[in-house]
Amino acid sequence: MNVDIKPKEIRALFPTDIFFQTTYWGLVKSHLGWEPAAFDFTSSTGLQGDVMILVKALTGDFTAAYVPQGPESGPDPEKYGLFLESLSQELIRYMDSTVVFIRYDLPWVSPYAVDTADGIAWHGHPPLELRELRMNIGTRTWPLRKAPIDLTVADALVIDLVRTEEAIFNAMKPKTRYNIRVAKRKGVSVFNASLEMLPLFYKLYLQTAKRNGFLPGSYRHFAALFHLKMYL
Repeated sequence: MNVDIKPKEIRALFPTDIFFQTTYWGLVKSHLGWEPAAFDFTSSTGLQGDVMILVKALTGDFTAAYVPQGPESGPDPEKYGLFLESLSQELIRYMDSTVVFIRYDLPWVSPYAVDTADGIAWHGHPPLELRELRMNIGTRTWPLRKAPIDLTVADALVIDLVRTEEAIFNAMKPKTRYNIRVAKRKGVSVFNASLEMLPLFYKLYLQTAKRNGFLPGSYRHFAALFHLKMYL
């Protein structure tokens, strides 16, 4: 598979509902020390789209390149690895020689999800080694490695909102329905908050990160989301 790319301004990124591949997110990250760049791409199989990549210097003379939740368009699952290999080889031509890797957090449908009559069923990931093996099948240089941690959403469940609230509720696991009812009885609600409530949100966020064992972002990271939005 061959992939051709063409650089463009990040403000020319195609509209998308993937937050981490928007112009806005690129501008936010540029205020946090990253350098965003955007590219159009086409493949020899007819696949086309665009992608935003973020670049940041690490310690010493090493630089990291990161593609958060992109590219949005992807090939058939059996060609995931070959496409990423070809795309990476093209992207690296536009980067500094200090870039030592390109990390992808992919938004594509997992090859481990199974289509059922009720939608897509999720049975969980196999061991890391097998996932890495499957991703590299068909590649020319076996270049792909599974990262030890996920930086953005690792797995997503799409809920059909056309259904009634009762139907959605009944399709949930019993424990999920129980927790929702408990939250409602305790007065938990969801609402749009102002910048003034960011310290309170961040306190709750840190508690959630500790409880669920994920690496929290900095307060500066969340503050940038609010402040930059004022200038768009």
